Amino acid sequence: MRIRTMSTAVAGATREWTIVRIESDDGQVGWGEACHAPGLTGVLAGLGEALIGADLRQVQPLIRRLHAETSGSAGGIVRDAISGVDAALWDLNARLLGVPLWRLLGGRVHERVRVYARCSTGSLCNQMGYEQLAAQASAAVAAGFDGLKIDLDVPGLLPRHPGSRMLPPGAEDLASRIMTAVRRAVGPYVDVAYDCNRRYDLQSAMRLTEVAVEQGVWWLEDPVAAENVDGLRSLVCRAVPLGGGEHAVGYDTAARLLETGALSVLTPDLRRTGGYAEVRRMAEAADRFGVALAPHTGAGPIGTAFAAQVACTWPNLLALEYSGLDVRGYDDLVGRSLLQDGAIEITDRPGIGVEPDLEVVGKDGEGFFSL
Repeated sequence: MRIRTMSTAVAGATREWTIVRIESDDGQVGWGEACHAPGLTGVLAGLGEALIGADLRQVQPLIRRLHAETSGSAGGIVRDAISGVDAALWDLNARLLGVPLWRLLGGRVHERVRVYARCSTGSLCNQMGYEQLAAQASAAVAAGFDGLKIDLDVPGLLPRHPGSRMLPPGAEDLASRIMTAVRRAVGPYVDVAYDCNRRYDLQSAMRLTEVAVEQGVWWLEDPVAAENVDGLRSLVCRAVPLGGGEHAVGYDTAARLLETGALSVLTPDLRRTGGYAEVRRMAEAADRFGVALAPHTGAGPIGTAFAAQVACTWPNLLALEYSGLDVRGYDDLVGRSLLQDGAIEITDRPGIGVEPDLEVVGKDGEGFFSL
């Protein structure tokens, strides 16, 4: 079995779903998704040229070869591209065997993957009121989610000056009011995490963790830059669960985070890690450290379906992020909803269990697949 073609399309209402299509020499197709970035499709095109004619069943040797051949390149975007190629190869191999991907990866631990909804707050938060934010959180719960994640780096909590990582004066009160409004909207039995997106310095993060302790948050994600290992260590004594790791590129990066002892939740993004082999090592290491997994994903349904297939094999899976709550055409891309009662059912469909509707991609995409 050889690779005949590899092509890409950038689809979705947000133009951020970079879908990878790999076709075998007998016409069967596998699908993957890479983390969107400027110039990503060009990198993927270069990788595709290197793969034409290769034995597609040799997933790990092919991915190792791509890592070796790009070792002198800028890490992030190349890892994103390789992640998409890796996902498509795994999907294609599972389809060739007529089995779901989870079976090819050694078996599922979970028959349903719990998901948590990414609620995008943005400018909805202000110091005058939180009706829209509360309504958004409440709508997510009404849609079947029992876990939410909300951005905390919003107007009023953002550093005021370029280059600063300091919370503005009075920000703790605003953070407390945001968390209180959300809790009132969703009730006492919904898990709510807050993402700081690595915005703050250590002192500001300490101020936010004090609020988070009082509010009993699910976890506080990326309060400081991941490189600030000593800062993470000092925050762990603040009695609030910490999460992080969405920007972990390769196992070694995640290992450094786990070794701090600060994380309760590791949040790798499978579109960034550099392939399944890397994220599997992350998951196994997290399990040894007693750390739960809640994979980050801003992906469309292709990337989310792949993440669910991989995540269902992890005993320490907490939940998988879902970013399609208010995205136009999210379900249309694959012709059905991935969700059922706040979870993704892990079925026996071959591969990742879904494929893109090419008519939808052509209507709402760019860089259409070269078929």
